[in-house]
Amino acid sequence: MEEVRSGKAKEYLGPLEKLSENMSKRSEVTVKLRDFRLVNMKNKYEAEELAARQNHQVFIVFYAVLITLFHCVCFAFFYLYG
Repeated sequence: MEEVRSGKAKEYLGPLEKLSENMSKRSEVTVKLRDFRLVNMKNKYEAEELAARQNHQVFIVFYAVLITLFHCVCFAFFYLYG
């Protein structure tokens, strides 16, 4: 019992070392998982931002085509009936 208290017992040191290694590995995995999650969130944000820009550009092109079409219809109307 004295060896366990002083931290020199082999039956105590082996499991303690294994427990310490497992704790270290878990800490490393936790850090890597956090980093991957941060990268994932950044990628999702950038994808949403890109989609919003592309949707905005499509809307602008659609609006320009609609205005052009409106002008053509007005011109044709005034040309025919005007």
